[in-house]
Amino acid sequence: MAKVTRDPGSFRDPAGYVLHYDDAVYRSLNRDAFERLCTFLANPVYQRLSATGDLLPAVVADDGKREELGRLERRDDRCYVRQRQLPFISYPYEWSPRMLHAAAQCTLRIQAALVDHGFTLKDASAYNIQFDLTDRGPAPVFIDITSIEAAPPRPLWMASNQFIRHFALPLMLYRNFGHDYRGDFIADLEGVDPEAAYRLAGPLRRWIPPYLFLVTVPYLLRDLERRRAAEPDRPPAPPANHDAERDRYILSRLVHRLERTIARLVPRARASQWTGYEADNSYPPAAAARKEDFVTRACASLKPAHLINLGCNLGKFDLIAAASGSEVIALDLDLPSIDAVYERARDGHARIIPLRIDIAAPSPAIGWKNRERHSFLDRACRFDCVMALAAVHHLLVTNRIPLDEIVDLFARLSARHVILELVDRSDPMFRRLARGNQDLYADLTIETQERAFDDRFRIVERCALAGIPRALYILEKR
Repeated sequence: MAKVTRDPGSFRDPAGYVLHYDDAVYRSLNRDAFERLCTFLANPVYQRLSATGDLLPAVVADDGKREELGRLERRDDRCYVRQRQLPFISYPYEWSPRMLHAAAQCTLRIQAALVDHGFTLKDASAYNIQFDLTDRGPAPVFIDITSIEAAPPRPLWMASNQFIRHFALPLMLYRNFGHDYRGDFIADLEGVDPEAAYRLAGPLRRWIPPYLFLVTVPYLLRDLERRRAAEPDRPPAPPANHDAERDRYILSRLVHRLERTIARLVPRARASQWTGYEADNSYPPAAAARKEDFVTRACASLKPAHLINLGCNLGKFDLIAAASGSEVIALDLDLPSIDAVYERARDGHARIIPLRIDIAAPSPAIGWKNRERHSFLDRACRFDCVMALAAVHHLLVTNRIPLDEIVDLFARLSARHVILELVDRSDPMFRRLARGNQDLYADLTIETQERAFDDRFRIVERCALAGIPRALYILEKR
Protein backbone atom coordinates (compact mmCIF):
# COMPACT_ATOMS: atom_id res chain seq x y z
CA MET A 1 0.00 0.00 0.00
CA ALA A 2 1.26 3.47 -0.89
CA LYS A 3 2.25 5.67 2.01
CA VAL A 4 0.70 9.04 2.73
CA THR A 5 3.30 11.65 3.68
CA ARG A 6 2.63 15.08 5.11
CA ASP A 7 4.86 17.75 3.65
CA PRO A 8 7.07 18.96 6.53
CA GLY A 9 6.98 22.51 5.21
CA SER A 10 3.18 22.71 5.29
CA PHE A 11 2.05 23.50 8.84
CA ARG A 12 1.51 27.23 9.26
CA ASP A 13 -2.09 27.34 8.01
CA PRO A 14 -4.48 25.94 10.67
CA ALA A 15 -7.05 25.25 7.95
CA GLY A 16 -5.04 22.52 6.24
CA TYR A 17 -1.79 21.08 4.97
CA VAL A 18 -0.24 19.33 1.98
CA LEU A 19 -0.06 15.55 1.59
CA HIS A 20 1.87 13.45 -0.91
CA TYR A 21 0.18 10.19 -1.84
CA ASP A 22 0.41 7.85 -4.81
CA ASP A 23 2.49 10.31 -6.89
CA ALA A 24 -0.14 13.01 -6.35
CA VAL A 25 -0.48 16.15 -4.21
CA TYR A 26 -3.49 16.57 -1.93
CA ARG A 27 -4.56 19.32 0.45
CA SER A 28 -6.04 18.00 3.67
CA LEU A 29 -8.61 20.52 4.97
CA ASN A 30 -10.91 20.93 7.93
CA ARG A 31 -14.62 21.13 7.18
CA ASP A 32 -14.91 24.93 7.40
CA ALA A 33 -11.94 25.50 5.08
CA PHE A 34 -13.29 22.91 2.63
CA GLU A 35 -16.69 24.60 2.47
CA ARG A 36 -15.05 27.97 1.87
CA LEU A 37 -12.97 26.45 -0.89
CA CYS A 38 -16.01 24.84 -2.53
CA THR A 39 -17.68 28.26 -2.61
CA PHE A 40 -14.71 29.60 -4.51
CA LEU A 41 -14.52 26.60 -6.86
CA ALA A 42 -18.15 27.20 -7.84
CA ASN A 43 -17.45 30.84 -8.73
CA PRO A 44 -16.72 31.75 -12.39
CA VAL A 45 -13.49 33.49 -11.35
CA TYR A 46 -11.98 30.09 -10.49
CA GLN A 47 -12.58 28.80 -14.01
CA ARG A 48 -11.18 32.00 -15.47
CA LEU A 49 -7.96 31.91 -13.44
CA SER A 50 -7.48 28.18 -14.08
CA ALA A 51 -8.01 28.66 -17.83
CA THR A 52 -5.37 31.40 -18.04
CA GLY A 53 -2.85 29.21 -16.21
CA ASP A 54 -2.41 31.69 -13.36
CA LEU A 55 -3.97 29.31 -10.81
CA LEU A 56 -3.17 25.63 -10.38
CA PRO A 57 -6.52 23.80 -10.65
CA ALA A 58 -7.92 21.72 -7.78
CA VAL A 59 -10.26 18.72 -7.94
CA VAL A 60 -12.37 17.67 -4.98
CA ALA A 61 -11.57 14.08 -3.97
CA ASP A 62 -14.49 11.70 -4.35
CA ASP A 63 -15.94 9.80 -1.39
CA GLY A 64 -13.79 6.73 -2.00
CA LYS A 65 -10.55 8.71 -2.08
CA ARG A 66 -11.63 10.77 0.94
CA GLU A 67 -12.27 7.62 2.96
CA GLU A 68 -8.96 6.10 1.81
CA LEU A 69 -6.93 9.17 2.76
CA GLY A 70 -8.83 9.61 6.03
CA ARG A 71 -8.05 6.02 6.96
CA LEU A 72 -4.37 6.47 6.17
CA GLU A 73 -4.28 9.72 8.15
CA ARG A 74 -6.35 8.08 10.90
CA ARG A 75 -8.75 11.00 10.78
CA ASP A 76 -12.39 11.08 9.82
CA ASP A 77 -12.82 14.86 9.99
CA ARG A 78 -10.81 15.81 6.89
CA CYS A 79 -11.74 16.71 3.33
CA TYR A 80 -9.35 16.59 0.40
CA VAL A 81 -8.64 18.28 -2.92
CA ARG A 82 -6.09 17.12 -5.43
CA GLN A 83 -3.72 19.26 -7.46
CA ARG A 84 -1.41 18.39 -10.31
CA GLN A 85 2.20 17.59 -9.49
CA LEU A 86 4.57 20.21 -10.90
CA PRO A 87 7.83 19.49 -12.75
CA PHE A 88 10.11 20.90 -10.05
CA ILE A 89 9.72 22.81 -6.80
CA SER A 90 11.84 25.96 -6.62
CA TYR A 91 12.06 28.92 -4.27
CA PRO A 92 12.32 32.70 -4.83
CA TYR A 93 15.98 32.85 -3.81
CA GLU A 94 16.67 30.56 -6.79
CA TRP A 95 14.80 32.71 -9.31
CA SER A 96 16.24 35.34 -11.57
CA PRO A 97 14.91 38.93 -11.21
CA ARG A 98 12.66 38.56 -14.25
CA MET A 99 11.23 35.35 -12.83
CA LEU A 100 10.51 37.13 -9.53
CA HIS A 101 8.90 39.95 -11.50
CA ALA A 102 6.70 37.50 -13.43
CA ALA A 103 5.68 35.86 -10.14
CA ALA A 104 4.73 39.28 -8.72
CA GLN A 105 2.57 40.03 -11.74
CA CYS A 106 0.87 36.63 -11.46
CA THR A 107 0.05 37.27 -7.78
CA LEU A 108 -1.47 40.67 -8.56
CA ARG A 109 -3.48 39.36 -11.52
CA ILE A 110 -5.05 36.81 -9.20
CA GLN A 111 -5.74 39.34 -6.44
CA ALA A 112 -7.28 41.81 -8.90
CA ALA A 113 -9.61 39.15 -10.31
CA LEU A 114 -10.54 37.91 -6.85
CA VAL A 115 -11.43 41.39 -5.58
CA ASP A 116 -13.88 41.85 -8.46
CA HIS A 117 -15.74 38.72 -7.28
CA GLY A 118 -15.66 39.29 -3.54
CA PHE A 119 -12.60 37.21 -2.68
CA THR A 120 -9.06 38.00 -1.58
CA LEU A 121 -5.68 36.38 -0.94
CA LYS A 122 -4.95 36.03 2.76
CA ASP A 123 -1.31 35.29 1.84
CA ALA A 124 0.80 36.95 -0.84
CA SER A 125 3.95 34.93 -0.27
CA ALA A 126 6.39 34.34 -3.11
CA TYR A 127 6.49 30.72 -1.92
CA ASN A 128 2.89 30.36 -3.12
CA ILE A 129 4.16 30.65 -6.69
CA GLN A 130 5.88 27.92 -8.67
CA PHE A 131 7.09 27.81 -12.26
CA ASP A 132 5.24 25.39 -14.49
CA LEU A 133 6.39 24.05 -17.85
CA THR A 134 3.73 24.87 -20.42
CA ASP A 135 3.38 25.25 -24.16
CA ARG A 136 4.21 28.93 -23.49
CA GLY A 137 7.48 28.02 -21.83
CA PRO A 138 8.18 28.55 -18.11
CA ALA A 139 5.19 30.27 -16.52
CA PRO A 140 4.40 31.31 -12.94
CA VAL A 141 1.40 29.59 -11.37
CA PHE A 142 -0.25 30.22 -7.99
CA ILE A 143 -0.47 26.95 -6.06
CA ASP A 144 -1.90 27.72 -2.61
CA ILE A 145 -5.59 27.62 -3.44
CA THR A 146 -6.51 27.46 0.25
CA SER A 147 -5.17 30.99 0.79
CA ILE A 148 -8.18 32.31 -1.17
CA GLU A 149 -11.07 33.41 1.01
CA ALA A 150 -14.06 35.74 1.03
CA ALA A 151 -12.95 39.35 1.33
CA PRO A 152 -13.47 40.71 4.86
CA PRO A 153 -15.70 43.79 5.36
CA ARG A 154 -12.88 46.32 5.27
CA PRO A 155 -11.04 48.12 2.47
CA LEU A 156 -7.66 46.55 3.28
CA TRP A 157 -5.55 43.86 1.70
CA MET A 158 -4.01 42.34 4.77
CA ALA A 159 -1.38 40.54 2.67
CA SER A 160 -0.11 43.71 0.99
CA ASN A 161 2.84 44.10 3.38
CA GLN A 162 3.87 40.52 2.70
CA PHE A 163 3.63 41.19 -1.04
CA ILE A 164 5.87 44.24 -0.67
CA ARG A 165 8.50 42.30 1.31
CA HIS A 166 8.49 39.28 -1.02
CA PHE A 167 8.23 41.05 -4.37
CA ALA A 168 8.30 44.84 -4.52
CA LEU A 169 11.29 45.51 -2.26
CA PRO A 170 13.59 42.85 -3.77
CA LEU A 171 12.73 44.03 -7.28
CA MET A 172 13.21 47.70 -6.41
CA LEU A 173 16.55 47.13 -4.69
CA TYR A 174 17.82 44.94 -7.52
CA ARG A 175 16.77 47.44 -10.18
CA ASN A 176 18.34 50.45 -8.48
CA PHE A 177 21.32 48.95 -6.66
CA GLY A 178 21.87 45.51 -8.16
CA HIS A 179 21.07 44.19 -4.68
CA ASP A 180 21.21 40.38 -4.47
CA TYR A 181 18.03 39.30 -2.64
CA ARG A 182 19.06 35.66 -2.33
CA GLY A 183 20.56 36.20 1.10
CA ASP A 184 17.48 38.10 2.30
CA PHE A 185 15.19 35.16 1.58
CA ILE A 186 17.54 32.53 2.99
CA ALA A 187 18.10 34.53 6.18
CA ASP A 188 14.40 35.37 6.62
CA LEU A 189 11.44 33.56 5.03
CA GLU A 190 9.60 36.88 5.10
CA GLY A 191 11.88 38.42 2.49
CA VAL A 192 13.41 41.90 2.56
CA ASP A 193 13.17 43.80 5.85
CA PRO A 194 11.63 47.27 5.21
CA GLU A 195 13.93 48.80 7.80
CA ALA A 196 16.96 47.49 5.93
CA ALA A 197 15.51 48.88 2.68
CA TYR A 198 14.92 52.23 4.41
CA ARG A 199 18.57 52.42 5.45
CA LEU A 200 19.78 51.35 2.02
CA ALA A 201 17.63 53.93 0.23
CA GLY A 202 19.44 56.87 1.84
CA PRO A 203 18.08 60.22 3.07
CA LEU A 204 17.03 61.62 -0.33
CA ARG A 205 15.68 58.60 -2.19
CA ARG A 206 13.38 57.69 0.73
CA TRP A 207 11.00 60.52 -0.22
CA ILE A 208 10.83 59.71 -3.93
CA PRO A 209 8.31 57.21 -5.40
CA PRO A 210 8.24 54.24 -5.30
CA TYR A 211 10.46 54.32 -2.18
CA LEU A 212 8.01 56.66 -0.45
CA PHE A 213 5.11 54.22 -0.85
CA LEU A 214 7.02 50.94 -0.47
CA VAL A 215 9.62 51.82 2.16
CA THR A 216 9.22 55.11 3.97
CA VAL A 217 5.48 55.09 4.74
CA PRO A 218 5.53 51.47 6.05
CA TYR A 219 8.64 52.29 8.09
CA LEU A 220 7.03 55.34 9.67
CA LEU A 221 3.75 53.51 10.30
CA ARG A 222 5.61 50.70 12.01
CA ASP A 223 7.34 53.23 14.23
CA LEU A 224 3.96 54.83 15.01
CA GLU A 225 2.46 51.45 15.94
CA ARG A 226 5.36 50.82 18.32
CA ARG A 227 4.73 54.12 20.07
CA ARG A 228 1.01 53.42 20.31
CA ALA A 229 1.68 49.98 21.77
CA ALA A 230 3.63 51.69 24.56
CA GLU A 231 0.47 53.60 25.57
CA PRO A 232 -1.72 50.98 27.31
CA ASP A 233 -4.42 53.50 28.33
CA ARG A 234 -5.04 54.68 24.80
CA PRO A 235 -8.76 54.12 23.95
CA PRO A 236 -9.51 51.79 21.02
CA ALA A 237 -10.41 53.31 17.69
CA PRO A 238 -14.18 53.54 17.03
CA PRO A 239 -15.57 50.92 14.64
CA ALA A 240 -15.74 52.03 11.04
CA ASN A 241 -18.91 52.06 8.97
CA HIS A 242 -18.45 49.73 6.00
CA ASP A 243 -19.97 49.97 2.58
CA ALA A 244 -19.27 46.83 0.54
CA GLU A 245 -19.07 48.53 -2.85
CA ARG A 246 -16.92 51.36 -1.52
CA ASP A 247 -14.60 48.90 0.24
CA ARG A 248 -14.24 46.84 -2.93
CA TYR A 249 -13.43 49.96 -4.94
CA ILE A 250 -10.77 51.08 -2.45
CA LEU A 251 -9.22 47.60 -2.38
CA SER A 252 -9.25 47.41 -6.16
CA ARG A 253 -7.45 50.77 -6.36
CA LEU A 254 -4.77 49.52 -3.96
CA VAL A 255 -4.15 46.45 -6.11
CA HIS A 256 -4.00 48.53 -9.30
CA ARG A 257 -1.50 50.89 -7.67
CA LEU A 258 0.69 47.88 -6.83
CA GLU A 259 0.33 46.68 -10.42
CA ARG A 260 1.56 50.04 -11.72
CA THR A 261 4.45 49.99 -9.25
CA ILE A 262 5.54 46.49 -10.28
CA ALA A 263 5.23 47.46 -13.96
CA ARG A 264 7.85 50.17 -13.31
CA LEU A 265 10.18 47.69 -11.61
CA VAL A 266 10.96 45.50 -14.62
CA PRO A 267 14.54 44.33 -13.92
CA ARG A 268 17.21 45.90 -16.06
CA ALA A 269 19.30 43.59 -18.24
CA ARG A 270 22.74 43.37 -16.67
CA ALA A 271 26.02 42.13 -18.10
CA SER A 272 28.51 39.86 -16.36
CA GLN A 273 31.74 38.15 -17.24
CA TRP A 274 29.67 35.18 -18.51
CA THR A 275 26.91 36.83 -20.55
CA GLY A 276 29.28 37.22 -23.49
CA TYR A 277 30.73 33.71 -23.27
CA GLU A 278 28.41 32.13 -25.85
CA ALA A 279 29.62 34.53 -28.54
CA ASP A 280 33.25 34.82 -27.40
CA ASN A 281 34.82 31.62 -26.05
CA SER A 282 37.83 29.43 -26.57
CA TYR A 283 36.24 27.06 -29.14
CA PRO A 284 37.46 27.14 -32.75
CA PRO A 285 34.47 27.26 -35.14
CA ALA A 286 34.85 23.61 -36.18
CA ALA A 287 34.96 22.42 -32.55
CA ALA A 288 31.95 24.55 -31.62
CA ALA A 289 29.94 23.13 -34.52
CA ARG A 290 30.94 19.58 -33.60
CA LYS A 291 29.94 20.13 -29.98
CA GLU A 292 26.53 21.45 -30.98
CA ASP A 293 26.00 18.52 -33.34
CA PHE A 294 27.04 16.01 -30.68
CA VAL A 295 24.63 17.41 -28.07
CA THR A 296 21.81 17.54 -30.62
CA ARG A 297 22.35 13.89 -31.57
CA ALA A 298 22.74 12.81 -27.94
CA CYS A 299 19.46 14.43 -26.87
CA ALA A 300 17.63 13.04 -29.90
CA SER A 301 19.02 9.55 -29.23
CA LEU A 302 18.56 9.39 -25.45
CA LYS A 303 15.24 11.28 -25.39
CA PRO A 304 15.42 12.03 -21.66
CA ALA A 305 12.04 13.10 -20.30
CA HIS A 306 13.74 15.09 -17.51
CA LEU A 307 17.20 16.61 -17.92
CA ILE A 308 19.25 18.79 -15.58
CA ASN A 309 22.05 20.97 -16.96
CA LEU A 310 24.85 21.92 -14.55
CA GLY A 311 26.15 25.22 -15.90
CA CYS A 312 23.72 26.46 -18.55
CA ASN A 313 25.30 29.86 -19.33
CA LEU A 314 22.85 31.50 -21.79
CA GLY A 315 20.88 28.33 -22.47
CA LYS A 316 22.03 27.33 -25.95
CA PHE A 317 22.19 23.63 -25.14
CA ASP A 318 19.11 23.74 -22.93
CA LEU A 319 17.13 24.93 -25.95
CA ILE A 320 18.51 21.98 -27.92
CA ALA A 321 17.46 19.54 -25.19
CA ALA A 322 14.01 21.09 -24.91
CA ALA A 323 13.56 20.90 -28.70
CA SER A 324 14.18 17.14 -28.46
CA GLY A 325 11.26 16.80 -26.01
CA SER A 326 13.00 17.09 -22.63
CA GLU A 327 11.77 19.07 -19.65
CA VAL A 328 14.91 20.91 -18.59
CA ILE A 329 16.09 22.30 -15.26
CA ALA A 330 18.93 24.66 -16.16
CA LEU A 331 21.34 25.70 -13.41
CA ASP A 332 23.91 28.48 -13.27
CA LEU A 333 25.43 30.66 -10.58
CA ASP A 334 25.44 33.79 -12.75
CA LEU A 335 22.25 35.81 -12.18
CA PRO A 336 22.26 37.78 -15.49
CA SER A 337 22.76 34.51 -17.38
CA ILE A 338 19.77 32.91 -15.65
CA ASP A 339 17.69 35.99 -16.51
CA ALA A 340 18.71 35.58 -20.15
CA VAL A 341 17.81 31.87 -20.19
CA TYR A 342 14.39 32.65 -18.75
CA GLU A 343 13.79 35.24 -21.47
CA ARG A 344 14.91 32.86 -24.22
CA ALA A 345 12.81 29.99 -22.88
CA ARG A 346 9.74 32.18 -22.46
CA ASP A 347 10.07 33.83 -25.87
CA GLY A 348 10.84 30.50 -27.55
CA HIS A 349 8.09 28.60 -25.67
CA ALA A 350 10.71 26.11 -24.50
CA ARG A 351 10.14 23.78 -21.53
CA ILE A 352 13.02 25.08 -19.44
CA ILE A 353 13.08 26.25 -15.81
CA PRO A 354 16.33 28.15 -15.20
CA LEU A 355 17.47 28.40 -11.59
CA ARG A 356 20.23 30.36 -9.89
CA ILE A 357 22.06 27.45 -8.20
CA ASP A 358 25.73 27.07 -7.40
CA ILE A 359 26.06 23.30 -7.71
CA ALA A 360 29.21 23.47 -5.57
CA ALA A 361 27.15 25.04 -2.75
CA PRO A 362 23.48 24.38 -3.57
CA SER A 363 20.55 25.87 -1.69
CA PRO A 364 20.39 24.61 1.91
CA ALA A 365 17.39 23.42 3.90
CA ILE A 366 15.98 26.37 5.85
CA GLY A 367 13.05 27.39 8.00
CA TRP A 368 11.53 25.60 10.97
CA LYS A 369 13.70 22.60 11.95
CA ASN A 370 15.47 23.09 8.61
CA ARG A 371 12.54 21.28 7.02
CA GLU A 372 10.25 24.09 5.90
CA ARG A 373 12.15 24.69 2.67
CA HIS A 374 13.93 21.64 1.33
CA SER A 375 17.54 21.69 0.17
CA PHE A 376 18.12 21.66 -3.57
CA LEU A 377 19.63 18.17 -3.51
CA ASP A 378 16.62 16.81 -1.61
CA ARG A 379 14.36 18.24 -4.31
CA ALA A 380 16.59 17.11 -7.17
CA CYS A 381 15.32 13.56 -7.45
CA ARG A 382 17.07 11.55 -10.08
CA PHE A 383 16.84 12.96 -13.58
CA ASP A 384 16.92 10.79 -16.67
CA CYS A 385 20.01 12.66 -17.79
CA VAL A 386 22.59 15.06 -16.39
CA MET A 387 24.26 17.43 -18.83
CA ALA A 388 27.60 18.92 -17.75
CA LEU A 389 29.38 20.72 -20.56
CA ALA A 390 32.66 22.36 -19.52
CA ALA A 391 31.60 22.21 -15.87
CA VAL A 392 33.87 19.54 -14.37
CA HIS A 393 37.09 21.56 -14.62
CA HIS A 394 35.41 24.56 -12.93
CA LEU A 395 34.36 22.35 -10.02
CA LEU A 396 37.87 20.87 -9.86
CA VAL A 397 39.86 24.09 -10.03
CA THR A 398 37.61 26.97 -8.93
CA ASN A 399 35.78 25.09 -6.19
CA ARG A 400 38.49 22.55 -5.28
CA ILE A 401 36.02 19.65 -5.40
CA PRO A 402 37.79 16.26 -5.69
CA LEU A 403 37.04 14.32 -8.85
CA ASP A 404 35.55 11.34 -7.02
CA GLU A 405 33.10 13.69 -5.27
CA ILE A 406 32.04 15.12 -8.63
CA VAL A 407 31.45 11.63 -9.99
CA ASP A 408 29.40 10.78 -6.90
CA LEU A 409 27.22 13.87 -7.37
CA PHE A 410 26.54 13.01 -11.01
CA ALA A 411 25.61 9.46 -10.00
CA ARG A 412 23.23 10.85 -7.38
CA LEU A 413 21.49 13.20 -9.81
CA SER A 414 21.27 10.89 -12.82
CA ALA A 415 19.03 7.85 -13.05
CA ARG A 416 20.61 6.74 -16.30
CA HIS A 417 22.74 8.99 -18.52
CA VAL A 418 25.24 11.84 -18.49
CA ILE A 419 26.14 14.07 -21.43
CA LEU A 420 29.63 15.16 -20.44
CA GLU A 421 32.51 17.35 -21.54
CA LEU A 422 35.98 16.79 -20.10
CA VAL A 423 38.86 19.27 -20.38
CA ASP A 424 42.54 18.37 -20.31
CA ARG A 425 44.94 20.30 -18.05
CA SER A 426 46.69 21.65 -21.19
CA ASP A 427 43.54 23.51 -22.27
CA PRO A 428 44.03 27.33 -22.18
CA MET A 429 40.92 27.88 -20.04
CA PHE A 430 42.03 25.17 -17.61
CA ARG A 431 45.49 26.72 -17.35
CA ARG A 432 44.03 30.17 -16.74
CA LEU A 433 41.79 28.87 -13.94
CA ALA A 434 44.66 26.92 -12.38
CA ARG A 435 47.20 29.73 -12.63
CA GLY A 436 49.59 29.43 -9.69
CA ASN A 437 48.30 25.95 -8.80
CA GLN A 438 49.23 24.00 -11.92
CA ASP A 439 51.22 21.47 -9.88
CA LEU A 440 48.03 20.35 -8.13
CA TYR A 441 46.71 19.06 -11.44
CA ALA A 442 49.89 17.65 -12.98
CA ASP A 443 48.28 14.22 -13.42
CA LEU A 444 44.84 15.41 -14.49
CA THR A 445 44.53 14.35 -18.11
CA ILE A 446 41.36 13.49 -19.96
CA GLU A 447 42.29 9.83 -19.56
CA THR A 448 42.57 10.04 -15.75
CA GLN A 449 39.19 11.76 -15.65
CA GLU A 450 37.69 9.00 -17.79
CA ARG A 451 39.00 6.39 -15.37
CA ALA A 452 37.42 8.23 -12.43
CA PHE A 453 34.00 8.13 -14.11
CA ASP A 454 34.48 4.48 -15.06
CA ASP A 455 33.66 3.34 -11.51
CA ARG A 456 30.06 4.53 -11.81
CA PHE A 457 29.46 4.93 -15.54
CA ARG A 458 30.39 3.26 -18.80
CA ILE A 459 31.24 5.20 -21.96
CA VAL A 460 28.58 4.80 -24.65
CA GLU A 461 30.10 7.28 -27.07
CA ARG A 462 33.23 9.46 -27.11
CA CYS A 463 33.89 12.43 -29.41
CA ALA A 464 37.18 14.36 -29.45
CA LEU A 465 36.91 18.05 -30.34
CA ALA A 466 39.27 19.06 -33.12
CA GLY A 467 41.86 21.71 -32.33
CA ILE A 468 41.33 21.78 -28.54
CA PRO A 469 42.14 19.22 -25.81
CA ARG A 470 38.53 18.47 -24.92
CA ALA A 471 36.25 15.50 -25.43
CA LEU A 472 32.50 14.86 -25.28
CA TYR A 473 30.81 11.74 -23.93
CA ILE A 474 27.57 9.93 -23.51
CA LEU A 475 27.83 7.96 -20.26
CA GLU A 476 25.45 5.32 -18.99
CA LYS A 477 25.10 4.48 -15.34
CA ARG A 478 26.37 1.09 -14.29
